[in-house]
Amino acid sequence: MAPHQPDLLVVVRAGLVWARQVNGSGQVVPPLIEDSIGGGDLPMIACSEVEVETDYDQAVLGLVDPAHVPMVHDAWWWRASPKRRVKTKQYAPSPFGFTATAADAFASAPAYALTGASRRIAIEFRLPSTRIERVEAEGFRLVNLTTVTPTAPGSVTLRNAIYCSVTPMRALHPFLSALGRAFLEQDARILRRLESRPAPGHPLLFVGAPDQPSLWYYQCKAALSRASDDAPFANPVRATVLQWRT
Repeated sequence: MAPHQPDLLVVVRAGLVWARQVNGSGQVVPPLIEDSIGGGDLPMIACSEVEVETDYDQAVLGLVDPAHVPMVHDAWWWRASPKRRVKTKQYAPSPFGFTATAADAFASAPAYALTGASRRIAIEFRLPSTRIERVEAEGFRLVNLTTVTPTAPGSVTLRNAIYCSVTPMRALHPFLSALGRAFLEQDARILRRLESRPAPGHPLLFVGAPDQPSLWYYQCKAALSRASDDAPFANPVRATVLQWRT
């Protein structure tokens, strides 16, 4: 490795290789997710990835933007109706990011109905670019993991991996992975059309509740850049309830 390149901490977990950048002895590095996934109790049932030329931050915003799903994804098994409804979520700070839980009984994805009425869904965002959706119901558990990996200046890899306690679903790995690639390609298609790099001197504008998670992302990113062993990461997120139409 060349002297000017950053050191990397490389860990294999959940069937994936995680490389975390370390630029100095005092830099704070977010921990990996704590979930025990990828083993016999919660095997990987799908894994998909798509490469796209786009701005890294713009790609990460797709992980936290609540308006993203209804405006980008149109798979029949994910959103049954184009009708807009009010959605309410409770947000709270979590390690190096924030977590959203539904404050109402409404879930837009028909696929969620398969887990039963007692399901509990929490969606965590963790720096630098990890979205962890956890679904739990009686006798059922699923972890839906999505990451954005920078591969070169102006290029990223979108990756999605799903882990499920219903182990026979491993047989559907090729089919589910193909669905996942189609889903990610919808993201990539939008990212390719965006002029995602803000012009110099033009500040980003965030308006209202739907933009709050995006603003938190930038605030958390800035807080991490200031953190060190002597000054721990100070999470700027405060617990709140956000509501929007989606």
